[in-house]
Amino acid sequence: MPESVKSVRFNVSKLVFAVVMEDTVTSFKHKAVKKLGEPMQVQLTYTLATGTIFGGGVKQFNPTKLTGATLQLDINKIPIETRAEIYGNTYENGILSVGKNDKASKIAIGYELEAESDTGIKKEMEWIFKGDPQPFGKTTQQTTDNINFSTDTMTINFVPRELDGLIKKEADTANSAFTTEAAETFLTTIPGGTVVTGTEG
Repeated sequence: MPESVKSVRFNVSKLVFAVVMEDTVTSFKHKAVKKLGEPMQVQLTYTLATGTIFGGGVKQFNPTKLTGATLQLDINKIPIETRAEIYGNTYENGILSVGKNDKASKIAIGYELEAESDTGIKKEMEWIFKGDPQPFGKTTQQTTDNINFSTDTMTINFVPRELDGLIKKEADTANSAFTTEAAETFLTTIPGGTVVTGTEG
């Protein structure tokens, strides 16, 4: 079995997304993969369902089931045309209109983590398949004695996709089974997905 070399993560990059058009037991269709923005931080937390049953005065069974994941993103800036595509806002002539009836699309998110190892830089890559973006947020600070930057934030709640029950896939070049060639294309297509072209979908 291929083994992984020891590595330490230090950077996140290549943040991409794709709008999910269809998810059934037979197909997972999505629009083209596009750049989302320059990431500052990604935080992935799994959501769980738990239950406990007692018998004879003691705990007999305490199962835990994986139900989804929550992804929190801090990004330098998300272009307004990208926000319009994700959140269903109206975008025209450089102006973004946000209304109460706007409906966000389900999206897939991919990104790359860089890691340092004794044999050089390694790449960890992840695709999370079907998520609902929560309302968009931004943090803006006044410049004082120091330069303070404004940033955008996104929170996305993911559920297993209907196609295969998967929440995500990840790969790591620290493991010799995942080649450099495979890493070069991992974030360009969604595993198990079909790109919708033209008016299809």
